[in-house]
Amino acid sequence: MTDRIAEHNGDHPYEFHVLTLVDQCLAACKFPSDRITVNVEFTPMITTWSKSKLDLELLGSTPSGSVSILFNSLFLMQDPLTFFEQVVAHEVAHVLNGVSAYKQGLEVAEHGAEWMEWLERIS
Repeated sequence: MTDRIAEHNGDHPYEFHVLTLVDQCLAACKFPSDRITVNVEFTPMITTWSKSKLDLELLGSTPSGSVSILFNSLFLMQDPLTFFEQVVAHEVAHVLNGVSAYKQGLEVAEHGAEWMEWLERIS
């Protein structure tokens, strides 16, 4: 179900669906989960729909490390359809954009052209 997600705290059917969607988005872009660990946490303790944190280093020209994706569990329960159709892809696009920018030694443009390209690829 979630081959590319190393750890998660999902225990509700909506959370399991989000995990499946994250995994599908990462698979579609051939995310290097053998070198970058992906952890997903559902928490009511963030004030946004979602956020992510990348902790990466370059080994040669290859990024490795970990990625943490946090999803607001309260917002998920209140509006699961928005989560499934928009929030998951939005956040995964941030992760993909961040890894790509890191690999190229570039600054991350939060909602720039490259992020939009990633979003379109996985949506």
